[in-house]
Formats: sequence, C-alpha cells, structure tokens
Amino acid sequence: MLFPVDRNSIFTFSAALAHAIIAPTMKYLVFLIAMAAGVPFIAIVSSLTPRLKRLAFAFMVVSFLFNSMASINFLSMEYYRGPVRGFEVTFADLIAWGLALGMMIRTPQKIVWKPRFTLILLLFFLYTIFSLVRAGNSILGWVAIWQLVRMGALYWVTVNFFRTEDVSKQAIQSLVGAYIASGIILALNTFKQKYLDDIYRAWAFFDHSNTIPSFALIILCVLLVWLLYEKQASLIHFLLALVAALGTLFAIFTTGSETAATACDSLAIKTYSDWFLPSKEELSLLFTNLARTGKDTFLKEGYAYWSSSSFDAERAWAQGFSNGVQGRVEKSELLVVRAIRAF
Repeated sequence: MLFPVDRNSIFTFSAALAHAIIAPTMKYLVFLIAMAAGVPFIAIVSSLTPRLKRLAFAFMVVSFLFNSMASINFLSMEYYRGPVRGFEVTFADLIAWGLALGMMIRTPQKIVWKPRFTLILLLFFLYTIFSLVRAGNSILGWVAIWQLVRMGALYWVTVNFFRTEDVSKQAIQSLVGAYIASGIILALNTFKQKYLDDIYRAWAFFDHSNTIPSFALIILCVLLVWLLYEKQASLIHFLLALVAALGTLFAIFTTGSETAATACDSLAIKTYSDWFLPSKEELSLLFTNLARTGKDTFLKEGYAYWSSSSFDAERAWAQGFSNGVQGRVEKSELLVVRAIRAF
C-alpha cells in the first residue's frame, strides 16, 4: 500500500535530525580537540615559569563561574531536571589536568601525592560506591560519583599548587585576584539580567538562581578574610576586593523573589488596594465556582497557584487548576499567584 508523502515534512524532519546529531557532535568535537591540544599546552606553559602557573591557576578558578556553559556531558540526560545531567567535563577540569601535568614536570619533588584528609575522603568515596552497588536505578548515582572524582582531582591540584609555590604571597594573590574577577563579573552579569534584561530572578551563568548564593558566599568569605588580614595590600587591590565582595552580596539579592503574600498585599488595581493572597480553602472555592464552570480564566496545565496556608516552616499549600488538586510545595519554588478581595 502506498501512502502520500509530504516533502515539507521530510525536509523539516531532516533539518531537525541534522540539528540533533550534528550540533552536539560539533560541540563534542570542539571539546575533545580542546582536551587533546589544550591540556598538553597548559601543562607545558605552566611548567615554564611560576608566573604562568599562577596565571593558569587563576583562570581555572574564574572558569568555575562558567562551568554550566563550558562543559559537555557524556551519556547526557539534558532533560533531567537535576543538577547532574551526565558524566560532565568542564574547562576548569581541563585546566586542572594541565596544571597537574605541569607541576609534575617542573617540581615533581614538591608534589604531595596524598594530601591531608586523603584517607577520610577515600573511605567516604568507597562507602558511596558500596551504597550505589546496593541501589536500584544507579545511573544517576554513578554520575554523582564521577563528580566526586572531579572534586577530588581539583582538591589535589589546589593543594599541590600552593605546596609547589611554598604557600607564597604571590600564590595567595592569584587566588584572591581570581575571586575578585569572579565577584565583579558575577555582579555585572546579574545587574544586566535584573535591570537591563528585566529578568525577575537573575541566574547569571548557572542553571538555576539558587546556585548564585552558594557560589557567591565562597567568594565573599575568601575576600572578607583577605581584607581583614592582609596588611600590605595596595589601595587599588583593597578597593577592588571590597567592590567584588559587595558585588557578590548584590548578586545574592538579585536572586530573591518577592513573596506571594507581599505581592498581593501591595497590589493596587484601579481604586482597589485591599487585595490579599487566598488561603487553600479559598483557592478551592475559586476552582469550584469559577475555573470548573469556565467563568474565569486560570493558568492550568503545568501551573500551580500559591495559597497563604503554610504546611510547615519549609512548605506551603498550592492549588492546581487543571484538576483541582492541592499539594505541598517548597516555599523556594516559583509559582503563580491570584490575588483576591473579600468575597
């Protein structure tokens, strides 16, 4: 039996197939070339002089800011909504591998092969593997264990960077300088997203807004310690570190969202300003009397509305308007609201 063929559909399918195969393939190809050529290049360059090694280390620290953008995932699960989407390799990892080789070439006698806490970390690592072997669906667990391997490698490189530099003032300055650059870049990007791009909750270069506070606090702590204890810093370095520290605080504030109750309480439409966030019982009435009868338009599929009813300190009740189901949701989630007046 012959079926009619739509040529436009064939071309559309071919284009989609090419994009699905060629685009990721090019990304992997570029990254593999960077790994094959870049790692030896960084190893050779960083082994030439201490200044080049410190520069490579600073680039590694700054590149952490862009890990979500400059990475590939082997056995990728890009549509999985967790932070681990595959066996990830980032540019920070490539720089770290190059630095490790460079230190082995230049100062092998100063290498600490088993840094402090190696035994404790190894026992923890073996326990995670033991737990994973006994688990059911283990693929995500193996991906997380790969992250532990990457973190262990970065820990080893960082310890040996300072060890081969004899914990010199210049080595500490390379770390502080990298954090100053990271803090300023983070502040500028979140400012752009918040006030120029009109993004409600800035996410900077990360997958989610919630990553900014945890990342920024690391920078902030290091900079504050350096500002408090470094007595010989020049005025320009002091001011730059202070600007970067304040910039990280600003970046954290740009991730904050106005609470649902505050948004409703501050609402003013025409001459009415007595709006408030409905309770879960009032949302149920809205669903029964309006949404179910089609008398009002609510966002339905994939959306839920906040209520003013808390379940506990961390969760509150939310209402879906596709089927009327209510559920407990983490208060940090971003949902929609429907303000009401007394009825």
